[in-house]
Amino acid sequence: MIIAIFYLTQANKNNYSKILKDASTLSPEEKKLAAVLPSDKTVDDLIHWCMIPMVNESYEILHDTVDALKKSNYDLSKLAITVNGEAAKKEHFLSVWKKLEKEFDGVFGYFNYTLHELAPDEMIGK
Repeated sequence: MIIAIFYLTQANKNNYSKILKDASTLSPEEKKLAAVLPSDKTVDDLIHWCMIPMVNESYEILHDTVDALKKSNYDLSKLAITVNGEAAKKEHFLSVWKKLEKEFDGVFGYFNYTLHELAPDEMIGK
């Protein structure tokens, strides 16, 4: 998938389905992806959704991750970011999230969080 995204970001305004289908270095999984992409879309139609999981990570770790996305050369209005935390660690998560939100709110097309409630048979961080 990373190779596919690389080709997509290099595609400029070209038809991304054609670029993926023409790429001889794609893995079998990436070729499956290319086969189902609509042929009438371009890179400008894509919105990349980045989900960042966290349990006990510090603000600094999350900050560096989100900041790296901010510094990318991708159109940030087409980048959606969700920071995904564990409800069992809600207090820590919200303290980190508030700092992230203060610095990065309005930078991306979408920037929000989710809290995962553990089911009885789940382990934290799953």
